[in-house]
Amino acid sequence: GEKGRYEGAPSPNKPKSKVKLDVSQFPELHDRTPWVDYNIEIVSLLAPHGMTQLLVPTFVPVSKHKAAFDIDDKFLYSALRKTVKCAKGREILMDEVGTLSGQRVWEKLINQNGAVQPVSVPSGESVLC
Repeated sequence: GEKGRYEGAPSPNKPKSKVKLDVSQFPELHDRTPWVDYNIEIVSLLAPHGMTQLLVPTFVPVSKHKAAFDIDDKFLYSALRKTVKCAKGREILMDEVGTLSGQRVWEKLINQNGAVQPVSVPSGESVLC
């Protein structure tokens, strides 16, 4: 995997966000939800918190950031578990109940739907489930 610093790890030099991330902020994914829209919403929600590396299937944090990454990975799983409502997505979540890995769930969602480049695929053209 691609190993590196996890941007979501706490650091004394990193400004603290006043914005708290909460599961209720995550959009729901239903059978007819356009994947492009959903993908953009998830990326933009995680970005201010330095958590977009969770969405990179090959990313592995350096050892000193592993604990912070693991906590955020489990948070992402929990958020997806509460908000993914389509049948195939629920199946993927159940496949990862033993790992509680949001990163692995996201990888499977991408594999199910294909890696989408938001600029090249019109909204609504691709749906997940």
